[in-house]
Amino acid sequence: PLCADTAIMATSSEETPATVVIAGAGIGGLCLALALNKHCGIPGAEIEVFEQARAFTEDAGGAIGLYANGLRVIRGISPELLASIRSSGYDYIYRRWLRHDGSEVACAKESALTDDPDLQSVGIRR
Repeated sequence: PLCADTAIMATSSEETPATVVIAGAGIGGLCLALALNKHCGIPGAEIEVFEQARAFTEDAGGAIGLYANGLRVIRGISPELLASIRSSGYDYIYRRWLRHDGSEVACAKESALTDDPDLQSVGIRR
């Protein structure tokens, strides 16, 4: 199981709560912290997230694209977080596959991937 004691304990003593250290405060690290808190019952005070960048600036991080599977996971962690992500991003309309020279191989409508509007692919600019 996701939260088996052997997978999350950072110490050998069952009396000492686990301390979780997450390297990176990008979407993966922050979602992991939320999921450990919600699904594994680890208190937020026992989860430490470290980020190399001193601040969120134009040259730190990059744009992200989220697709149905990732959006489904985020919805399971927090429907409010999913709503915030959706309101901050832009729905993808088409997915295009290009050759190395830039010529198009194929094009497909993103809406064909799911009927659930919450799970339509979304991009968020940096």
